[in-house]
Amino acid sequence: MCRLMAVRSQELMPLYRCLISGDNSFALQSLEHPDGWGLAYYDGEETALVKSVLPAICDSLFEELSFSVNAHTLIGHVRLATAGLVQKRNCHPFRFGDWIFAHNGHVQEFCDIRDPLMKRIKPKFRTDIESDTDSEVFFRLLLSNYSERADIDVGIDTEPMMEAMSATIREIRELSEPLAHSRGNHNPCWLSSLLFHRESMMAVACGKPMAMRVCETETSGRTVYFSSEEIATRGFLDDDTKWVDIDFGHAVVIDGDLQVAHGELKNIEAITA
Repeated sequence: MCRLMAVRSQELMPLYRCLISGDNSFALQSLEHPDGWGLAYYDGEETALVKSVLPAICDSLFEELSFSVNAHTLIGHVRLATAGLVQKRNCHPFRFGDWIFAHNGHVQEFCDIRDPLMKRIKPKFRTDIESDTDSEVFFRLLLSNYSERADIDVGIDTEPMMEAMSATIREIRELSEPLAHSRGNHNPCWLSSLLFHRESMMAVACGKPMAMRVCETETSGRTVYFSSEEIATRGFLDDDTKWVDIDFGHAVVIDGDLQVAHGELKNIEAITA
């Protein structure tokens, strides 16, 4: 599978503090997830997206960006390939306009259900899919479902996005899991993810771990972290604020003012396998 992490901060922050510094840094996590990396970061004006097929920990580009970039927002992904070859186009995060998406998990029997899933995606969101991963199809189906409920150009509106995410997860699992079970594969779909649109962010726990951490200081204001593994960074994340697991089937939305909204996905059966 993969590892995810994200940060939203009121102040510009140097990326190296959570990507490279300290214990269980994101770079160290790439030792077990070596099939490429990607970083999407937002400085208040535009979102940049950089990817590589090298392991993050030994890629000079990853190190250069970590020490040279300051940003309000970061989404990071290190990949252990499941669906899709080890190629740059298959590295996360994925982009559609101002939308950024990264996935930790796997859609069972994806090769056999890709076409039915693609047919459910509106042409606007289907025509320029570049990767052969399950993750980008998940992303575009989510945007297609969201566009039926809200203005796609505005950003994350919590209630309709929760409805769209719930519908998307149900559609994927309803196609994937019965087919997998009929073939003796009782592993479920894992669909934990991070979604970002300029000033707003959403983290979803659906099968793979997702934890969050909210801290506030007088100098830098509020900062919200998400991660699939707790990151302890000496001198930066070593205060008394604890990581808190997001429960299965729940999501957290961060708005432009870094206010936190919690929600439960609708009609999502628990993953027991």
